[in-house]
Amino acid sequence: MNYVCNYQIGAIAYFAGEYAPLNWRFCDGHSLSVSEYAALNAIFKGKYGGDAQQFNVPTIAPLISNGVNLPAIFIAVGVFNGHIPDDLCYMSPEPDDEPTYMGLVVPYEGTTPPENWAWCDGSLFQIKNAQALASILLNRFGGDFMYNFALPNIPGHIICINGNFPFHPHVEPE
Repeated sequence: MNYVCNYQIGAIAYFAGEYAPLNWRFCDGHSLSVSEYAALNAIFKGKYGGDAQQFNVPTIAPLISNGVNLPAIFIAVGVFNGHIPDDLCYMSPEPDDEPTYMGLVVPYEGTTPPENWAWCDGSLFQIKNAQALASILLNRFGGDFMYNFALPNIPGHIICINGNFPFHPHVEPE
């Protein structure tokens, strides 16, 4: 599995909510300005189309759990350490100085999820014990949403269950 550090622009994850969090964009082939996103352009290297003024982002199919799409997203605004990976890389689930966003999903080949992550195995969580996560996932993957909600069920993947709240890009945090 190819991982890059958290907040590295170009890092890919899936999201179990209904929007792309602040500073993230969908992997849907759309175009971005080379002048506005020069470092991101260097990472994607024009591999997905474009010209001198614009480049396209990758198109990555969503994951599906219980008939619900989890879209692929990438970090568009963040840290660029000069490292340009040879291929697309997922955001690392390993502990970092800063917790990642709740609801992010990444493939994982380990035997035990890292701290603040859980297997995407359809487990039920009590809303009263995980209100922020419940507000992201809702009852999209199961549960009665009066008392509980379910995680997505995607073998070989983990979900961040405890971290920063992924604000919607069109809603300013308080």
